[in-house]
Amino acid sequence: MNSTAMRVIRWFLGAVASVLLLLLGVVAWGVSSCTQNTKTPHAPDVDRVAGAPEVGAAQRTAVRDVEAAYTALEQSLGGRAERRGEAVSDVCGAMLKRPSFFGEGGGRWSKVRCEREIVRAYVLDGPRATHATIVADALTAAGWSRPGADFVDPGTSPCPAPAPSTPRTPSTQVVHEYACIIEATLPSRVSLHAQFSDQDPLPYFSSRLRPTDARSTTGTITDFDVHSVTNTPRAAGSSVVIVSVLDPYFQQ
Repeated sequence: MNSTAMRVIRWFLGAVASVLLLLLGVVAWGVSSCTQNTKTPHAPDVDRVAGAPEVGAAQRTAVRDVEAAYTALEQSLGGRAERRGEAVSDVCGAMLKRPSFFGEGGGRWSKVRCEREIVRAYVLDGPRATHATIVADALTAAGWSRPGADFVDPGTSPCPAPAPSTPRTPSTQVVHEYACIIEATLPSRVSLHAQFSDQDPLPYFSSRLRPTDARSTTGTITDFDVHSVTNTPRAAGSSVVIVSVLDPYFQQ
């Protein structure tokens, strides 16, 4: 093989090696960039925020405001309401916002938010339409705001007067019933959601707390036992209301 052929072969092999090295570099850069972009950022120190003096002061105010809302509600119902169950959620948390639905990492954390929610269930001495009207009038008199788009008037068809009922037992079959819901808000940010029923309530009542991926370990969470209502017989003609009062008392 002459020298010219050898030079061509060496040049060709050098070019191939250069292309391979370039491709390897591009692949390495892509892997490195992908790893950096999908690395999940560190969660905020939610416990530190929850333990701050100003958050503690806001939380104590929220405890007072939520309880005041329930006191006024129970006073409006007089002695016609028997409390059957309660859940308490008082937590601070943050949510991880990922760049895409299918993303495995990356993204950014939302600001830390603290909320207090109390859910209570009552058995009412009488039909739901009567009590919904009483509650709606009491909320209006107390200065609560009820947005027209979300408010269900107790006198309209979604909240009709009930048919004659029989004592409820766990084995009694439940048929479909339209929701009778009242929503209201105070200027101080406290909001109320009341769901009235002549039949037994659904076995699950959704919390209105915002979802979190990082939650304070110092928070309070007590589950709501809906079976305290559904599995306990109640008088003929009675009804049920499940109420949620929510106060988002701090946001970073």
